[in-house]
Amino acid sequence: MESRLHAAERVPPAGRGKAAQFMPIRFIFRNKLTKADRLLLAFDAFELSEMLGREISLGKIIHGDDHATLKVTAETPQQRHLHRHPTLLHVPPTPQSQTAVR
Repeated sequence: MESRLHAAERVPPAGRGKAAQFMPIRFIFRNKLTKADRLLLAFDAFELSEMLGREISLGKIIHGDDHATLKVTAETPQQRHLHRHPTLLHVPPTPQSQTAVR
């Protein structure tokens, strides 16, 4: 796969001993963003992640006449699924697991 990364920003680490983060940046000349613009940024983040060997969770789109900035947070499919179905986070114990503990 191939992606043309417009720019990347180095974000300083949150604390000591942590690695710096990198954020892909995409420039769009239109004032109104489309879903495709966000998907291209997500693909840039994926490619940058593959190249660096670390997770990229944030991207930035600079767009329009006044150079508005939109930060986009990337979620993994698992995180997105759990946000849609919060009941999956809580699994009640089954009667079999309670008897096995005794």
